[in-house]
Amino acid sequence: MTSNNTPFDEQLIQKKKANHTIEYQRFLKQVISEEACYFCVEGEDDFKFYTSYFDFKYRINKRKKVILKNKKGVLNLFELYGKEPSLFDTVQGQKLFFVDKDLDSNLTHERLFVTCGYSFENYLCHLETVCRTLEELNSEVREKEIKVQFEKYTQSFVQIYSPIMSFIQEKRNYFDNYNPIGLFHNVKWEKKDKAVKHLEKIDPKFQDTILWNLNDVRGKYVCEFLILFVREHLTEEGDKNNHKLIKKTLFCHVQAPIPALDDYFKRHIKEAS
Repeated sequence: MTSNNTPFDEQLIQKKKANHTIEYQRFLKQVISEEACYFCVEGEDDFKFYTSYFDFKYRINKRKKVILKNKKGVLNLFELYGKEPSLFDTVQGQKLFFVDKDLDSNLTHERLFVTCGYSFENYLCHLETVCRTLEELNSEVREKEIKVQFEKYTQSFVQIYSPIMSFIQEKRNYFDNYNPIGLFHNVKWEKKDKAVKHLEKIDPKFQDTILWNLNDVRGKYVCEFLILFVREHLTEEGDKNNHKLIKKTLFCHVQAPIPALDDYFKRHIKEAS
């Protein structure tokens, strides 16, 4: 009997479930019977970002997401794909794998796309993306004025989050699985004194840390910064409190080119033009 959701019969699914990873089971549940291009990603936001970028440049007949919950899940499935590719032969179409670099410096593979910065959100931190988002939200855009403000706010953001990133990096040096989920999200990027005071409660030595490159600051913090910046420069009051709308619009207007992503896509998608 063939499942409506996958091209595998129930007997084959049960056999492979007994021998392979949780991620492979997740993969099986999300594939379809028709040929498709599978985006194996950490979460929903990753899928929205990558498909939005590709839609500007390429044509794909059918895209399908495979959500694997986190970076480890994608890497586990990718490792299985490399060791036992025959397990994936029944699924028609390309399988693409995307992960955030985070603080990993040695994570490279020809078949795996790894972000150049901390995560995919860092690619959004460009003036063009911000201006396009404001325009889409029906806000008046004075580009020269926005540029000055964006540069000023970005510098402030980096000053605040550099000690935070140094703190996270040191934790990772001792604990490989250290995950700062929820950490420092309540720190407002425009209030430097508050951020420094908050850090001193952890360890004073991080107060005078070197400045980090914006591209290496944790993507979740960058995304929150961008949403706050857009919200502050909106002229329509009704949209200022619509966090989800601002975030969705940001993700749909990736303006800056990403050469590494273009190269990965052209190498692995038959339909790329």
